[in-house]
Amino acid sequence: MAQPFYATQDEVAKVLRQREPNALRRDLAVLKVQLVEATKNRVDPMAKRTRPLVEYVQSCSDCADLTDLWDFQARDNIASLECLVPEIISFFLTLCTTPIIRPFGLQLVQAILGRQLRYINRGVASMRIPQCIATFKVLEAMCSIGPAATKEVFHTFNFQTEGFSRAARYRKKGKSKNPNSYLYDLRTSYVHFVLALFKYGDADVKKEALGVRNLVNAVFGGIDEDAYPLAEVILNTTKSHIIEDYSIPRPVKAFFFSSYILEKIAKLYARTEPELVTAEETKIPADLAHQFLISVCTVPGFGLCYKDDGWYPIPNAEQGKAAEKAQNRAIAKFLTSLKPSDDMRQQELVRRILTACPGMVQGYWQGISFSVEPRLSSKWLANIALLQRIVRLPVPALYYGDTNLYPASPPTSSVILDSILPNILGRAVSTRGLKNASPLVSYATMLFLSAAFLKYADVLKALEKVILTIDSDESSKKWQECVAQVREGFTRRLPDLLTIVTVYQPAASSSSTVVDNEMNDESGDNIALRHQMLYDAALRLISYYQKYLPETFMESTVDPGKFIPSDILSMRPESLVHLLQLLLSVSDFKWTGKAGKGSFSHITTLLTLYLQTPYKHIRELTSKLINQTLSDSFMFRHDPDEVRPWLESMPRNFATAGMRGNVALTGEQTTVLQFLDECIERFSRSQYRYLDQAVDMLNNVNTEYLQRDDSSAMLGQLLRSSDSSDFPFSPLLLTLVQHIQSFKGEKRPVMRFITKLITLLVSKQKVPFYLEHVCQSLQSQVNEFENQKTTPLLSKEWSVLDMAQQTQECLLGAHQDEKATVFGNTNDKNTQLEALISDEAATGTKEKQQSLIDILQELSVVELNKYLGAITDLCANKLDLASFEPLVDYLSERHPRAGSLFDYDDIRSVKSLEIEGNSVVGLITAIPFATLFHNTWTRCDKNPVAIEAMRHAMINMDWQQLTTIQTLVLEKLSVLTASSESSNNGPLNIAFVLLRHTLTMLDKKDDPKGLAQLKDALLAHPVLIELSDRFLAQVKYLASQEYQNLDAEFVHIAIKNLDLFGQKRVSKELVSHLVKLDYASFTQYCQVNQQSQLQSDVGRLLIALVDDLSRQKIELPDEAFIIVTKVWESRTYQDNDILSLLDACASNPTAISILLTTCSTLVVQHILAGYQCNIDISLVAEACTTSSVDIPKLVVQSLDKNIPMTSQLVDIVQMACESSNNNEFLQPFLKTVLPRLAASANPDNASSTEVSVNFYDRLIELMRASDFDWTTIDGEIVRDYILNTVLDNIADAAAIRFTSTLVAKAYENYGKHEPIETYIRRVLDHDKYQKLTNPTTTRENANERAAIIKLIHALNAIQPEILANQHGLLDQLLTSYGATTSEPDRLILEILRSCEARGRTTILPKMLMWGPGSDRNRQAHAQAGTLLHADTISMETLGSIDPALMQRTFMQFPVDVTLGAPATSEEHEEDEAIYDPSFFLPLFANLISSGAIDCRKFIDCNAFGLVTVSLSSVDDQVRMLGYQMMDQFYDMVQHVRFHEDREVKLLLNGLKNSIMDRSGSDVPPRIPPTVTVCVAQALTILMQPGHYMYPHITRWILRTPSFDMNFVPMFTFLFTSATATHKKERLWLLHVLSSSIWTREDYKIFSRNRVWDLVATFYNSALADHTSKKAVVEIVSRAIRIPDIAVSLIRNHGLIAWIEQILALSQEKEEINTWSNLLEHALKSTQVRFDHQLPMPLQPLIENK
Repeated sequence: MAQPFYATQDEVAKVLRQREPNALRRDLAVLKVQLVEATKNRVDPMAKRTRPLVEYVQSCSDCADLTDLWDFQARDNIASLECLVPEIISFFLTLCTTPIIRPFGLQLVQAILGRQLRYINRGVASMRIPQCIATFKVLEAMCSIGPAATKEVFHTFNFQTEGFSRAARYRKKGKSKNPNSYLYDLRTSYVHFVLALFKYGDADVKKEALGVRNLVNAVFGGIDEDAYPLAEVILNTTKSHIIEDYSIPRPVKAFFFSSYILEKIAKLYARTEPELVTAEETKIPADLAHQFLISVCTVPGFGLCYKDDGWYPIPNAEQGKAAEKAQNRAIAKFLTSLKPSDDMRQQELVRRILTACPGMVQGYWQGISFSVEPRLSSKWLANIALLQRIVRLPVPALYYGDTNLYPASPPTSSVILDSILPNILGRAVSTRGLKNASPLVSYATMLFLSAAFLKYADVLKALEKVILTIDSDESSKKWQECVAQVREGFTRRLPDLLTIVTVYQPAASSSSTVVDNEMNDESGDNIALRHQMLYDAALRLISYYQKYLPETFMESTVDPGKFIPSDILSMRPESLVHLLQLLLSVSDFKWTGKAGKGSFSHITTLLTLYLQTPYKHIRELTSKLINQTLSDSFMFRHDPDEVRPWLESMPRNFATAGMRGNVALTGEQTTVLQFLDECIERFSRSQYRYLDQAVDMLNNVNTEYLQRDDSSAMLGQLLRSSDSSDFPFSPLLLTLVQHIQSFKGEKRPVMRFITKLITLLVSKQKVPFYLEHVCQSLQSQVNEFENQKTTPLLSKEWSVLDMAQQTQECLLGAHQDEKATVFGNTNDKNTQLEALISDEAATGTKEKQQSLIDILQELSVVELNKYLGAITDLCANKLDLASFEPLVDYLSERHPRAGSLFDYDDIRSVKSLEIEGNSVVGLITAIPFATLFHNTWTRCDKNPVAIEAMRHAMINMDWQQLTTIQTLVLEKLSVLTASSESSNNGPLNIAFVLLRHTLTMLDKKDDPKGLAQLKDALLAHPVLIELSDRFLAQVKYLASQEYQNLDAEFVHIAIKNLDLFGQKRVSKELVSHLVKLDYASFTQYCQVNQQSQLQSDVGRLLIALVDDLSRQKIELPDEAFIIVTKVWESRTYQDNDILSLLDACASNPTAISILLTTCSTLVVQHILAGYQCNIDISLVAEACTTSSVDIPKLVVQSLDKNIPMTSQLVDIVQMACESSNNNEFLQPFLKTVLPRLAASANPDNASSTEVSVNFYDRLIELMRASDFDWTTIDGEIVRDYILNTVLDNIADAAAIRFTSTLVAKAYENYGKHEPIETYIRRVLDHDKYQKLTNPTTTRENANERAAIIKLIHALNAIQPEILANQHGLLDQLLTSYGATTSEPDRLILEILRSCEARGRTTILPKMLMWGPGSDRNRQAHAQAGTLLHADTISMETLGSIDPALMQRTFMQFPVDVTLGAPATSEEHEEDEAIYDPSFFLPLFANLISSGAIDCRKFIDCNAFGLVTVSLSSVDDQVRMLGYQMMDQFYDMVQHVRFHEDREVKLLLNGLKNSIMDRSGSDVPPRIPPTVTVCVAQALTILMQPGHYMYPHITRWILRTPSFDMNFVPMFTFLFTSATATHKKERLWLLHVLSSSIWTREDYKIFSRNRVWDLVATFYNSALADHTSKKAVVEIVSRAIRIPDIAVSLIRNHGLIAWIEQILALSQEKEEINTWSNLLEHALKSTQVRFDHQLPMPLQPLIENK
């Protein structure tokens, strides 16, 4: 059955006027249900049940029906209605929150607070809970009307009313299963009312409410027992309307949210079980509190958390800092009440707070209440885990405050140490933890110490960064001392290393014992795991001791080698990582030692680990350890990076598929390891003998080469550049070669290792002769046991002789220019290989891998050519060999000895490496660079895939590997260049391609300094100098016309790599020869011999050199530019080259003039294409005129293309206009451009034209400079552009500015309303209009707002009758009005004045509201008929005024303000915007004359202060209006009552009594601003009895019945005050003085009080603080704006001498700049006073300055 409701407004009115109790109760119950439904979610005025209620409210002229109903109930004490009537009223108030009926709600609030407040007090004090709840609902609903209503409620209601505080504690006893039962608690109503003050109140109300005793505290007092929904409302409202309300001062929030409040909220952490929120949904209250506390306590600068000083507890006397520290102390106190060990939420909160405020950490250690004494308990384990997490908090920034600068003094070491390892867990406690009988306690202690070490590492890194950054030596020394103190303190707090070792040893032995016994039962597994965990933790901790505190490790005399087990491969990977990290940090690791008898040396053990481990990370650590260990030895001290090729030469086991443990060593690996171990041992015993042999070898090779007849000077220079101790390779290599004969093992694996090593060492050589000597020795030994020659292509087993010859070929790089080798195919079938490919063998992957490895060892190159594609597919798809390791090893071993690997049929068929899914491509990309290079270089392979493959191989190389490639290329290039027989430029091209690519890759390493040094060394290499000289010789052939000696291919390579050919070194010499070139004969030679590429190269060379030298500002002969013009005329290269040259010569007018004689058309076309040109546009115009360039034709031709719109395009158009002397040229230009601009306005248009930043502004300048008749432009085009821009591009300020200019030009003297009215409507109705023109966000949208308002102003100037007669459009316009003196607001005021003057009706009702949202408020009041009501004016008009801005307005009252037009003063354009008196004074005059203002609010908003100061205006009309308002307001004050009315009347009487001779003149007298400003300030102060100036103001008022107009009020007393607030009082007086000097008459008042002498003396005294000095500067600044005053100050008060004294004594840059500007302004003002003809007495003073 449907609920009954009232369908008409009359029915609702009838119910409310019913007075029969029973019928009234019945009818009100129905009305209540209807109101509940209407206000349930959102008030919809058009809803079926809501509409009658809204219509009833709209029909009421007042709220008498509701107030009379409550009077009736209270008068007759009808108990059945005592709850129902307040509820009805509260629902009506809630209904009135909708804008269209809000004025009714305001009336109802005022009526209740004015006449029925006793019913509120009675209801709150009632012992009947339902009546109390209903009363609280009325209070809450009154606040919901808005800020003004909330303010009235707060100031009127007595919070000390009986029963009010009781309501905060009253809730029903017992628990209910209904989740909504809390809604019927009295506490809930209390909480909702208090929160309503913050939801709907302004900042002042919130600030005062937080200060009311026990008002808000009571809300949080019982929050831990509140239902989840209520607690959620409390916390969300607190966060949204208090914490996030930045208008509430932070000190107010900090004072309220004490640790007590936070502890109350934290009590919700105890409620961890899910609770019903709805019938089906549950939530956890602990999560709610956690989220709130996290958000408000852990974000510095937000909520309750102030930005912490970190580790700098430096005291600061500023009040703000004191407040910060006080607040953070409150949070610190709150921290101690938390229980983080018991609750993970609280633990997260603690960590987040300490992360945000690291300065609290030390205090937190001191305040913790739990014990840290080691014991086996869950409590202790939880505590130690918490402390570990706190220790691992990040290191705070070491900057000082908010600056990005480091302070001169570091933090105290104790603070830093407490964040690393607190004293509560110092040496004694941690030692007991390590020695505890429980392994778990010992393990937890070691984890904590490990965390401390990691934190210590982070701290050291941060401190060292400061030391590297800071400039001062003294400061750097302090920071270094801090590092030393931290290191010493950390060492003292750590347990002794031997204690850790005592824990490690039993764990290590137990671990090995358990492994040996192979215990398989569950208990054995647990014991093994326990020992292994202890072993790992202890080993890691020992490695940290060695890494971060090596001196402690040395003092303990612990040998790191003892930690290496005899069987290192049996260690777990985790343990291996810790062991390797430990050994990496040992500086003097004895790598020659052994773990036990019969075992290898440590270095061989590491090599074994390197070969056998399947883990990439362990292999990398092992490699790093081997490199570090050997690089300090005699073997590799000459080049530490040489260890890498030795490791890469080690044989590998490629059969690793499916292996989980270590990889088994092959026989070849075992042999090589044994051989290396013997060689290393042999070298260690006689290292000096081998070093001497290496030196002898160097000397012999050098002598032998230099004595040869065919020796090269360049190679000789490279030989002589090597030091005798600078070995080209490790002396160990000589040991290897010598030991081959005596080695008892198999020699083939050893030879394979050595030859591979020598091949890799080629990349470390400057010249090949030393390795060639080694190869010869090796070859002689090979010939002794194998001298049978083989055919490389057909050899199945690669012989030792082939290995040696392969090495010899890679070393010497002998170039074979004949055609590529054809491998051919064999008809023989390899049955075993085919079976493996066909997957016939039913074996595992590992066996198949081994089978392939065995087959490849006996497979010839010819056979491989037949099966290569199939083998690569097999490796990639079936054998789990994605990197093709066996195949790559085969190719690297046999090629280029057996021909180039790029000659394989399958490889030759590859045209690009971008092919996906091709296994052959995968094989090519897996081949190492050295193999690719040797196959490309020795065979001169021009296959483009070869170059691409080498580039791919360099992608992941590090810096050292890339520089090694450069060394390799330079070595090969040196040998090639030194060979007199070589005439092939193919390798030369390969070399420079690789050199350039290495530089490109190095550039990506982000080391510009290292790259610059590398480039310098590269360009200084003898081979590049040799090639540079050869190129210079080629250029000389050009100059001497010896064209037959030219090497065109070499020239092409050189020009292509000009920078590598020593461009910087020889560029000037090259140009000096090129300018001698007979270009005509050279062109003829190139045409006859078909050398077009050579001709293009020479032209490009000349342009590039001239471009480079011009950018270096090097003067060049004019002939160079003349030849360039000839080259340009031949058109043998791209236009970009000449355009780049023009850009380089932009600052050289002579060069530009020469070039532009032939290139001016190109430049114009370049600009028309939308590109930027740096050439002076006037030079381009002159050249175009000289060359008779048809610019209009070029512009018209370019219009057919979609060219970008740039500012230089407009320059070209202007040149076209000037060249044709016909502005009609603009007609087709604009006809084309405007539609494109219209299309570009739409961002979704893909074909839109690009418009540059300055295009519109430059186009505006063109329009203003041209005398073109803009009204002749096609009106349709103009209209389409304007509409498109307004609709789609209104946010572009430049486009709107251009539109304004176009409107003014195109519609000049336009007499029709359309399309002007359409334009105005489109602008004002645009959905972005209010956002873009919002006056409250001027900094964000200042340009857009100014442009849009200017457009509206331009449209209104054309047809002012549109806005004058259609006032509805003004609603939108007034939302953009801020009523200030800014330019947009002045234009709006001008529009409003025009509407008032031309319209048929006044616009005063419109002007009562302005700013964002004023249109909605105006419409609501207009519909309610309350637009001109006094309440509306009080709450809306006066409520829109910012009291602070209005106070600044009358303090900075514009001297030149008038009533005729908005004040415009250019000299004050940079001043901060204030309210516009030209708007407010007439508005206030109308309001006062109508009597529709609240006197108290008129004073509160400082509006009356503005009226008072207007009496000092120099304009007679302004003064007359001010006197009129003063008279009327004085009469109104006599008939009103408010708290301070007597003081105000007394002040006004004093002002009235001070005015003399008013009736004797038609123009009222001007009151000095010293008096009016004091009176205006006094009005504000009288409203605040707690103000520090209140006693002085009252004393001034009461002293005499009138004020002395000839002196500054209270000057002497305030300036010499000695009260507790004397600084504030003096500052107040200085501000009054700065606001009181408008004319020379005001200056005389200052002189009577000797203001200038006292102020000058005060400024130079120690009493003047920074704020006071700024006020004095403002006084002087305002005074010198008036020329007469400036002259008087200079002549009579020594202004210049005083300023000079300040400048001489000041040390602050800002102060010096300020007074220098004041001195300049004073001198200019003086010159203006005498029209630049100074009198004789002032000439010495002024002219000297």
